[in-house]
Amino acid sequence: MKSRMTIGKKLLTSVGAILILTLALGIASLNSISGLATRLDNATQKTARRLKLAGTIALAGTAMLAFERGVVVYSYGKSPEMVAKSKEGIKSAADEWQHSLDEFRPLIATQEGRQITDKLQDQLTQWLAVVAEAEKLADQGDTNGSLLIIKEKGVPIYEENRRQTSRLLAIQEETLAGDADAAAVLSRTSYWTAGLLLVLSLAVGVAVVTIVRSTNRTLQNAVSGLSETAERVA
Repeated sequence: MKSRMTIGKKLLTSVGAILILTLALGIASLNSISGLATRLDNATQKTARRLKLAGTIALAGTAMLAFERGVVVYSYGKSPEMVAKSKEGIKSAADEWQHSLDEFRPLIATQEGRQITDKLQDQLTQWLAVVAEAEKLADQGDTNGSLLIIKEKGVPIYEENRRQTSRLLAIQEETLAGDADAAAVLSRTSYWTAGLLLVLSLAVGVAVVTIVRSTNRTLQNAVSGLSETAERVA
């Protein structure tokens, strides 16, 4: 049974199908580019920045402990200039710790990360109180008492700081690996989607060529028939 579709409808349908497939291919490509750009931004901007900030907090904790011990040692050695420098070092490290926490918070991506930053904030507050107590004893000449305060109160905070920042770094590495895996999956999906749409576009193109050739033959036959009819009439 012959198709009831006219030549015009067939051509319009074929061209419409090509346009739809082209549009679908464009949308798929834009979605893929957008998804990959998002993953790249997460990896190179947010996650990388969080890694750096977590490392900075860990180093700040180490610096605070070292400078606090310096306060005690230089106090014992009667070196007020070095004591002052050690106190400045403590303040600078604490400021770096606080600044890194403030910058880290807007970048938090997990609930665990938020909990860890809250703990690190509490640790900094506690450590500053310990520092003030230890420095007061050192200024009074009680270096043994100052060392005891650092050992019993400061070192545990430092050790907890190391545990929390290590976990924070591990979370960022896990996030980075997750972004890499998601980007790889998105890339493969985009590849197959684009390939399928291209194959469908090719199939529709072949159909259009077939319709055009069929139409051409039909028109040629019609012209031949009209010519024959004209000759007979003549």
